[in-house]
Amino acid sequence: MLPAVRVFANRPTHLQHVLLSVLAGILICVFVLDGASDTRGRIIFGSVIYCVVDLVIVREGVLLGMRERLYSAWILAGLYLPTALMFAARAPLAATGEIGAERLFDGSSAHSLLAMFAVLFIVLRNMVMMLMAAERNHHQLTAFANSDPLTGALNRAGLARAYAELGTARVTALLIDMDHFKSLNDKHGHAAGDELLRVLVDVIKIHLPPRDVVARIGGDEFVVLLGNAPLDEATEVAADISQAFSVAVSGRGVLKVHPTLSIGIARQSAASMALDAILRNADAALYRSKQQGRNRIEAHIEEALAA
Repeated sequence: MLPAVRVFANRPTHLQHVLLSVLAGILICVFVLDGASDTRGRIIFGSVIYCVVDLVIVREGVLLGMRERLYSAWILAGLYLPTALMFAARAPLAATGEIGAERLFDGSSAHSLLAMFAVLFIVLRNMVMMLMAAERNHHQLTAFANSDPLTGALNRAGLARAYAELGTARVTALLIDMDHFKSLNDKHGHAAGDELLRVLVDVIKIHLPPRDVVARIGGDEFVVLLGNAPLDEATEVAADISQAFSVAVSGRGVLKVHPTLSIGIARQSAASMALDAILRNADAALYRSKQQGRNRIEAHIEEALAA
């Protein structure tokens, strides 16, 4: 199960280490624990090993839950933690003689009770692996449906969903347009244009907090949604993105066309304000940026005066 969980988590698993561990366990059982006569020793040895492995699986489940937001991974951790505690209790019970003197289900021993609980958890945690695979597939399909395949940014559907998930946050939108993009494609080909679109998204993501999002809504137009960001803070973010993109373009080699960014900014003026209305205001600011020579950052006039 441990190698299976690590493979699922895309973490390296070395088969030779697994085989060496199994071989070492067999040798210890045969030569150290004196075969079938040392029942307590075998129970203690096996319980310690199972406890450690189950705790490692709990750790893998927690990491998966945090990294991929898989609720089923937290269930996995919750199912392996009790069995780890059971095995931790089983070892001292064997050491004190409470278990190990009789066969597994003889009488009403503590061993029988632990065994019955263990069987229940083993059945449940095998099922949760299938649940994790199904949940990951659902996440991947959702991400595919809401993402732009070229840049990895959200598409329009993903943008609408992200805006709804921001909830009560007062949103500030950045509408970003790449200047001279058509000329870039004409001079260097669409492959060069596609590459710079990906570079722009990478630059934007570097400068965004975790909850904020970037979406591609047109050929070279992108929207950034900042939650609870005043206009001055949004302007700083836009300036950082513009400067970082300029540096990134300079590092792409000799270009006949050097694209820059024109950015329009608009802030949600009321909680009931629809995303389309915010984007219309940002588009008006972007148009003013284009009219005044490109490579500029402009805020929506009404919002700027209100601030």
